[in-house]
Amino acid sequence: MSQVDLLAARPWRTVTFTTYALSLAFFESVVLEGLVRGGGGDAQILADVAGVSACLGEHGARGAGREYQVEPVAVRHGVFHPKIGVLQGDDDAHLLVGSGNLTFAGWGGNFEMLEHLHPTFAATAFLDAAGFFERMTSHERLRHGAQDRCLEVARSLRRAVVGRSQDGAIRVLHSLDQSLVDQIVGLAEELGGARGLLIASPYWDSGAVVRQLRDRLGLKVFSAHAHPGGTARGSAANWPTLDLDRLQPVCLDFAAEDSRRLHAKAFEIVCRRGRLLVTGSANATQAALGAGGNVEACVARLQRQRQVGWTTQPSEPPTPNNDDHDDTEAQVTLGVLRAVLEGDLVQGWVLTSISAGPASLVQLTSHGPVSLGAVDLDVDGRFAFSAPTLEMQAWNVGRLILRVEGEDGRAAQGFVSVAAVAKALRQAGAIAPRLLALISGTETPADVAAILDWLHENPGRLVDANGGFGGASAGPSTAYSEAMVVVADLEEVVTLDGRVTTAPDLAPGHHGWRRFIDQILRALRAPRGPFADLDGPDDDTPDDDTPIEEDAAERERRRAAQIARTYDAMEALVHGLLAPERVERFGLIAFDIVAYICARLDLPEHRAVEWVAKVVGVLHASALPASRLQDVAACCLLLLQDPSDISGARRVRATLHRFGLEIQAEPPRSDMEASFVRPARPTQTVEALWRRVQDVRTHEEMVADYVAALRSGAPTSTSGALEDYAPDEWPTLKRAFDGGRYRDQILFVGRNAQICPRCQMALPSVEVQKFRSHLVATAANCCGRVVLFKGGAQ
Repeated sequence: MSQVDLLAARPWRTVTFTTYALSLAFFESVVLEGLVRGGGGDAQILADVAGVSACLGEHGARGAGREYQVEPVAVRHGVFHPKIGVLQGDDDAHLLVGSGNLTFAGWGGNFEMLEHLHPTFAATAFLDAAGFFERMTSHERLRHGAQDRCLEVARSLRRAVVGRSQDGAIRVLHSLDQSLVDQIVGLAEELGGARGLLIASPYWDSGAVVRQLRDRLGLKVFSAHAHPGGTARGSAANWPTLDLDRLQPVCLDFAAEDSRRLHAKAFEIVCRRGRLLVTGSANATQAALGAGGNVEACVARLQRQRQVGWTTQPSEPPTPNNDDHDDTEAQVTLGVLRAVLEGDLVQGWVLTSISAGPASLVQLTSHGPVSLGAVDLDVDGRFAFSAPTLEMQAWNVGRLILRVEGEDGRAAQGFVSVAAVAKALRQAGAIAPRLLALISGTETPADVAAILDWLHENPGRLVDANGGFGGASAGPSTAYSEAMVVVADLEEVVTLDGRVTTAPDLAPGHHGWRRFIDQILRALRAPRGPFADLDGPDDDTPDDDTPIEEDAAERERRRAAQIARTYDAMEALVHGLLAPERVERFGLIAFDIVAYICARLDLPEHRAVEWVAKVVGVLHASALPASRLQDVAACCLLLLQDPSDISGARRVRATLHRFGLEIQAEPPRSDMEASFVRPARPTQTVEALWRRVQDVRTHEEMVADYVAALRSGAPTSTSGALEDYAPDEWPTLKRAFDGGRYRDQILFVGRNAQICPRCQMALPSVEVQKFRSHLVATAANCCGRVVLFKGGAQ
């Protein structure tokens, strides 16, 4: 099983890596992709400042500080060099310790060694690793901001081995408090002392520390692996220069045919009562093996029964390459900082050397540097700055990079960790990459279908900054601190299938999640045309054996299947959101989702108009903020296809009245109209349709005019409009203006009348239907009086 396979094997709750060199392009395209494929999340990288400095220029990597966190680690008098991976699940943990950096070369390009450990057989190693992360939180030579994460990892490693047996056969060694030479010599003595030493290392110095190790082990000679594929180039020599007469060049048999460059580090010590094998990050250098140098991590295997070590064959020393350099062992050319954005406040810390005092803060963007203003660096390199627009950029652009420039010319730069964004993405879990694709406009039909299914499972996830329904926000960063959230709604949410579940960590004041939802809703309302491409290959040049007609037919079949899948997901979600018990809360979100799907799937006009009718027909006026009135009004006008359709115009007018909209002189305008119908209607057509809506009167208006005239005692020019729509009742209604007993022939009732209020007898079904449509009917089963909607009679 490869490391990528392991990442994709299960939904890891948290994944933590340590590394020296770092490639974020590799991490996002390989590691993060595998992690997401397995349903995992919450990835964090602890990297040496040199690795962070080198990857700041990788423009293809966009997720740092948002989809995962990068924590630079500065080491006084050394570098942060361990290569560890900790995979934490809900009920399991795996530990990876090796020689490979978090780069393309480190995960396959170079010849590396990796230990994959599990609590079932390496409990002691897990405890050792927990001790390493705990020690990182307080070690005087380390500067970083990952203390909380280190403690979390340590606790997880200790929990994983509770109740497990510990035989001490596998240990994790680190160099924070004791040199690796001392630890290796001590373990060899446990096995009765050394009989032989073999070292594989890409980097060496003069060899003084190796001579020290050799002498302390009581050996006169030792062997070193000369790799046939050469070594990974770096700033150090690839072979020692001291005591060459006591060094025997050999080639390990299992590596004799490997053409990759050597980057593995191994120390094999054959002892009198077994064998000691140490592999990991430590090179054969003073900085790695001695005290007070690099921070290293290795796995030591104590094989107490085995007497035979690796088999080798004679070899020749490699050609010196100590003048070559490679990105594998990059050097810091610029200072490195870490920064965290909480709300509008940036809190930064320059981890490398820089002078205290005034400095300028610059944001590095794809369009060039943007000055943010002046900051003051304290003696520890810390600063704070208010930046209200940065969080929104993190949602839409991706990673944020800041640069601090001191008055002495020294500078430092680094990634910004956006706390609210990171927390919201952790809450979203495996769906987060698809949601980010939607926000950035790079989503596919498969992304959209998955998002709609996710929302269908729990519509309570749509609780947004306005606290009761989605889509109400009008502009960027609108008064989140004053948003009202009903606490009871946050504790339990009724799903579309009737289940009661807990909403995802939606605590009052959790602005990150609400801003996340707000960004999703903005993306749904953004003008976007039909999907141009679909998932999977879409090559216009098919294989030689495949006819062009078949290839085109297959693409069309696949396109139709993906469109149908996305449409079905939308239909299921919207029908659930429009249920009577949910429509007030989610009706406007349903409107936005339908508009988005109509545009992206390029639905026929008649289908889009059908969906407009479904949504606006049940949308509550209380769910329609003032900022969205024009959107809904403009789309309501789509329901009227012909100015001669009087009934249709009356329905549109009634709908607009229901939403509290005034029928003004100019027709409503909104970009969302184009989401439902393309191409846009000509201006003259829209104006003609609007004039018809202005000219007609709804049945409620006609009844209200009549009631108002009746109360005043005199007919008006509009009070007789009911004559055409209620010819059977009009004679009675007309005589009522004469007063007296004629007025007693009219019974005023509420909107849903089904019985005669005088006789308490049911109205005939035909009269009930007439009342529902015209608000006037006859109590034909009893007294024969006119039943009229009371409207303005109260």
